[in-house]
Amino acid sequence: DEVHVLGYFLEYQDPEFQAQLLEFRRGRVDRAQMMVGKLDTLGVHVEWERVMHFAGDGTVGRPHIALAMVEAGYCKEPKDAFDEYLGRNGLAYAERPKMTPAEGVEMIKKVGGVPVLAHPTFMNDLEAGISSLKQAGLLGMEVYYAQYDDDTVRHLARLAREYDLIPCGGSDYHGLGNSGETLPGTLGPPEETVKLLEDAAAKVKLENSNPRPID
Repeated sequence: DEVHVLGYFLEYQDPEFQAQLLEFRRGRVDRAQMMVGKLDTLGVHVEWERVMHFAGDGTVGRPHIALAMVEAGYCKEPKDAFDEYLGRNGLAYAERPKMTPAEGVEMIKKVGGVPVLAHPTFMNDLEAGISSLKQAGLLGMEVYYAQYDDDTVRHLARLAREYDLIPCGGSDYHGLGNSGETLPGTLGPPEETVKLLEDAAAKVKLENSNPRPID
C-alpha cells in the first residue's frame, strides 16, 4: 500500500529532517522528469518549464504535471490527467523513492511532531496497518474526509477510540481546480482535536528532551 502520514507541529528546520527532505525533493524531480518523458512517448507533449512554473517554489510533483497538461489542452481538469496518465495505474506513472510508513512515523516524532495517518481506507488491511503504525508511534488518524459516508466515519471513529488515536480530518485540498473539490475550512474534525494535537506535540517534545535511559 501507499500510505500517507501527516506530521503536525514538527521542528521542520531540524538539520537531519531537512537533509531527508532534500533527498526526497531530488527524487521527486527525477520522477517527474521520467513521467514527462513517458508522456512524450505517448504523444502527450508537456514542456518541463511549464511543469516547473506550476511548481513555483514548492516541490515538483504529479499535480504540477497535471496542470501543465490541462494548460496544453490534453485534459479538461487535473483529475482527468490522474485518471488516465498520472495515477498509480496510469500510462505514464513512475514510482519514487520513499520511506516506509513506520519510518515516517518515527522521523516525525524524532523532530517533535505528531504523526497522523491520512486516508486509512486506502490500506488493504486497515486494522493490521493501524496496529503496526501504532506500535511505531502513530498518534492520530483521519476520521473525517469529504469522500467518507456516515458509516465510514463511524467505523473509523471506533477504530480511533480503540487504538487511542486522535481523530483528525480535513478537506485534503490540493488547489488543482477540480470540479467538486472540497475547499479548506469546510470539513474537519471536532474543535477539541486541535487541543489534543497541541497536547500530544508538547508531550512528544518533552519526551525528546528527556529520553529514557537504555537498559
